[in-house]
Formats: sequence, C-alpha cells, structure tokens
Amino acid sequence: MLISIVVPLYNKEKYIQRALDSIAQQLWGEFEVLVVDDGSQDDGPAIVAAYPDHRFRLLTQSNQGVSVARNTGLSAARGELIAFLDADDEYYPEFLQTIVGLATRFPHAGAFGTAYAFEQEDGILVYPTFPAAPTEPEGGIFANFFLSPDICSSATAIRANILSTIGVGFRPGVQYGEDLEFWLHIVQHYPIAWSNTLGAVYHAADASDNCRDKKYVGDAPFAHLCTELSGDFFELLCSQRLRTFIPGTYLVGNRVLARHLLAQCRRTRTMRKHYHLWRMLTALPHWLGSFAYRLVFRDFQPFTFLSVYREDHHV
Repeated sequence: MLISIVVPLYNKEKYIQRALDSIAQQLWGEFEVLVVDDGSQDDGPAIVAAYPDHRFRLLTQSNQGVSVARNTGLSAARGELIAFLDADDEYYPEFLQTIVGLATRFPHAGAFGTAYAFEQEDGILVYPTFPAAPTEPEGGIFANFFLSPDICSSATAIRANILSTIGVGFRPGVQYGEDLEFWLHIVQHYPIAWSNTLGAVYHAADASDNCRDKKYVGDAPFAHLCTELSGDFFELLCSQRLRTFIPGTYLVGNRVLARHLLAQCRRTRTMRKHYHLWRMLTALPHWLGSFAYRLVFRDFQPFTFLSVYREDHHV
C-alpha cells in the first residue's frame, strides 16, 4: 500500500532535515514524499533537493500559503493513502505502519489519526489526551469527533479517493484552523479511525513567533462554516475551539487579530456569553490584559487546547 506524504515547506531550513529523517526511518517503507516549497527564501529547498533518497520529490510554487501548498501535494500524490507532516514536526518510526493498520482494519473510514507528543518551548514533552478516542489497542472509530477535535495534522492521513466525495481540499487564504476545517468536511461523510499509538511530535517552539508575525487579518477560523453546517454542529465547534483560540491569539501579542476574530464570532451563542468581557480585556494594553486574562481564566493555557499531563522529559 503506497502512502504519499505531503510536506508544506516555507522557510524551515532549521527543521526540514529532522522531518525528512523521521520519514526515512519509518518501519513502513512503501511511501513517496512530496515536499512543496511555498516560495521559501532560505536553504530549505536545497536540503530537500540534496536528500539521498529517490522517494523524496521537491515541488515548487510561488508563496501562496500552507493551504495551497498542501493542495498542490494532494494533486500530485499517487498513493492510496495521503499523510501530512509539517516541516518543523517529525514522525515516530511507527507512524506509517500504524496508519496502514488502521486503513486495513477499518476500510469504511475515510481518515486516520494517531496520538502525538507536544513539545513546548522549554523542550518538555506533554501528551494530549482525547476523551472520545477509542481505547482498543488495535485502534477504533471516533464515537464523537467533536469531543476530541484537536488532532494534529502531522499525525493524520486520509484515503486519496475521498477527495472526490468531499469536493474540497484545504481552503486557500486561511491562516488559522485550515486543517481542522478540512477534517470537518471529511467527518460529514466518513468516520475517522484512531490509534493511541504515538505517531508524531508537534514542535511548538516557534508557534508564538508565527502568530505574532501574521499581519493579515482574514476570516475568523471556521466562521464561514456557519452557512455550510447545521447550527448545533457549528456551535459545538465554536465552544471548543474559539473560546481558547481568541484569547490565545491575544496573549501571544496579536491584539488586532484577536479583536477581529471576536467581532466575526459575536453572533454565535458561544461568543455572546463572553463577548463584552473579552472585548474589554482586548482593549487593554497587552501587559495589563494578559494579567487580567490569567486572573479571570486561571486554568487557560494558550495553544494547549487539550488536557495534558507533564512528564519531565526533554528532547
């Protein structure tokens, strides 16, 4: 079973070698790698081009964003399964083998995911928990995707033939949440199979810097789905994602974007409850607003949307 692995690449010279090596070390060796250079201005593409493995291919395009880069990879993929890996993340050696096992055991599933480790900026690994995930050792089907929507793109794969059914890829122009939007379209048509085997490491070291660097203010994540999905469907999504995403965006210093997202979502039932409080807090200077946020929402951790346990382990 051939697996195509799509790797969007943009200015990740520091990390791409680690990502490529993690693919080359997979226990399942029947794969092709499509690294899509999205107009990088560093030496990342050169590292890919020089990689000594014929299964690795470099595709190039002008800078159009991660969604277009992934869609370019989807169009060029030849595999029965298509997996995703961000250029600054890495696989555990068992990942592809686990995905193939899920695809074999659950032929009716359209997408697959595994557990993953989350490396914080201090190098400590935390392990997200997934309340609705199946617990069977061999994996199972998500009973309710919305109770555990925080799957990681770098620990996921899809069947290639579902793309014609869902009719969409990753939505171009979206800077946040484009991966979850894609999964939401899939879950309307297909079940998702899941394994608690650790499949990948998500490195969060530069997540805050990436958020600060985003100057363009586009649509609020998932807001357009309000017109495409049922009301309850959308409201549940809002309650689990946007209530943490908006203050998370603010706490890393992007107040303009936080206020824009808040305004776009104010008419949902979820947002109405806290809208005026959040609007007042985001109007404060960042240092004061950050203090007030942490005082009001004591348990809030930006960009760590899941319940996790800490382990004193450094990468």
